[in-house]
This record gives sequence, C-alpha cells and structure tokens, in this order.
Amino acid sequence: MKKRIQILATVFAAMSVSWFFAGFLPHVERHKQLLQETRETGKRLADYQRTFSELPAYLNESRKLQQLRGELNSKLYSKEDVLRLFGQLKSEAESRNLVLAEISPPVEELLYLNSIIPDSSTAQFLTVRLTLTGDYQAFGRFVRAVEQAGFFRGIERCEIFANRQDRQTVTYNLTFKALLGALEEDS
Repeated sequence: MKKRIQILATVFAAMSVSWFFAGFLPHVERHKQLLQETRETGKRLADYQRTFSELPAYLNESRKLQQLRGELNSKLYSKEDVLRLFGQLKSEAESRNLVLAEISPPVEELLYLNSIIPDSSTAQFLTVRLTLTGDYQAFGRFVRAVEQAGFFRGIERCEIFANRQDRQTVTYNLTFKALLGALEEDS
C-alpha cells in the first residue's frame, strides 16, 4: 500500500507540475500581458481625452492663424502685379521696335518686400531695371510712354552704350521705380 501511495503521489506531483507548466503558467503570462495592454490602452485613452478637450482651442487658433495669413497675404505685393508690369513693359518695347534683352528687379529688393509686413495704407514700390537695344528715337518714345504710365514713380538711372564700329546697335540700361498694384492701361 505504501507503494501505491508513492505511485499516486508521484502521479499527482507529475500532474500538478504538468498542469502548472501547461495550464497555469501560460494563463499567468497572458494575464500579465492583458494587464500591460490595459495600462497602455488607459494611457492612450487619457491622451485621446486630453487631445479631444484641447481640440476646440486648437481649431479656434487654427482659424485665427488662417485668417491672419489671409490678411498678411492680401497686403503683400502679388506675383500677378509684377508679371503684369513686366508684360506691359515688354509690349511697350515691342511696339516701338526695341528688343527687351533683360528685365529684372533686384533680388535683394524682392526678398526685402517679402520680409516686411507692409501697412495697407502705404504703397509698395519696386525698382525695375531694363536692358534694351534699338535706336535713339524709339528709346525716347519708350521712355516717354513709361513716364506717362500709372505705375511710373521716377527714373533712378539711365545709361546708353553705343558701339563705335556698329552705330546701329545701341544698348540702353533704364532703372526706375514702379508702384505695384497700380497698373493702368494706356488709352
């Protein structure tokens, strides 16, 4: 009978050890994993609740910033104004048989205009430099037309370069101030 009790005790111990490793230990590990996931989900939920509570303030601030951006953009000179000015100068030159070789505002001035927030009540000016070729009379008519245009605000520099060998080719560098946004069509 002692042998039988020993066998039963051994079988019981083996079954207990097997049950511990096969059933209980995985359950404990799964329980730990579920607790960890529950804590992480709780943290995410708290984060979502905090974010959700801050959402109206964020949306309000976003609306204010979009409105401010629109106001600031409306005060900046527009690319369309500059392109329209360049187009008008090109057509004036072509109508007087002048070749417009180069048209450029200084890069520093464009960067400066972009960096400031102008007062909406003040006008914005742009320095324009033209390089033209053609004859003297056509250039004179061109300058007269530019001076009468609505955007013109004063000549800063005018240079004339004539080639001694080829008197037909004359190069003109004209630098003047232009008022942006005030282009008027010639009648």
